[in-house]
Amino acid sequence: MILYKYMKYDAAVRLLTSNTIAFSSYVNFNDPYELSCLAYGPGNINNMMKMHNQINLWGRNSVILCLTRDPLNPLLWAHYAESHKGIVIGIDVSTPQFTSLDENIIPVQFGNVIYTKTQPKDPFFTATFPETEIDNFIGFNANYLEKLQRAFLYKSHHWAYEEEVRIVKHKRCNHLTELPGLNVSTMKLRDNAIKQIHIGLKTKNHNEFMSICKENHPEAEIYQCMINGLSWDMISVLQE
Repeated sequence: MILYKYMKYDAAVRLLTSNTIAFSSYVNFNDPYELSCLAYGPGNINNMMKMHNQINLWGRNSVILCLTRDPLNPLLWAHYAESHKGIVIGIDVSTPQFTSLDENIIPVQFGNVIYTKTQPKDPFFTATFPETEIDNFIGFNANYLEKLQRAFLYKSHHWAYEEEVRIVKHKRCNHLTELPGLNVSTMKLRDNAIKQIHIGLKTKNHNEFMSICKENHPEAEIYQCMINGLSWDMISVLQE
C-alpha cells in the first residue's frame, strides 16, 4: 500500500537524499484540538484530571507520522506543499517499519483518522490506560485501541478532506533518532520504500530535481502535476 506525504520542496529534497522521514510531536501540528478528545467518564473531577494528565503524558512521549491516501488533493497541495511549489512523496507502508505491532503504538493498519461533528464524550467501554507510564508501552495493544483512537485519531469533520492515516511511535523506539529541541524524530526508510514522487504545478528547478530523484531513487515513478483543463481536478503525468 502506498500512502503520501505532502512536503515543502527543501524538506522533500532532504527526505530523498537522506532516505529518512520525520515523525513529529503533536505540539507541532496546526490543529489546536490534537489530543483533546477526552472522555468525561464516571467519577469526579480528580479522575478526569488523572486521565487528562495520562493522555498528555502519552502525547509528550510519542511522535506521529501523518500521511494521506490522495496525492492530488488541491487543498493539501496549497496547505502543506508550499502552494503547489512543493513535492508529494509516495511511500510503501506495507513494511514492518509501519505495520509492526511491536514497533508502533499505532501501526498504519489501525491509523485511519476518524472524523466526527461532535467529540466523543461517553465513558470508555474497554480497559483503562495502564497505570505504568508510556515508557513500558512501546508496541500496539488492542485492549487500549479505544483510548488510542480518542487520543491520536479523532478529529473534527472539518479536516475530513485530508483523508489522513497516522503511524504513532514511542520517542525512544529503537530505529528513531530524536532531534533535540525540535519535537521531531527521524527514521531511516528501507531501500526502495519511496515508490512515487509527484512534482507540484509551480515547482521550480525541474531539471535539478529530476536529477536528485533519479540519482537517489532510480526505481521511483516520477509524476508532473498539471491542471486538468476540463474540471477542478488535478492530474499527474508520468515522466519518462
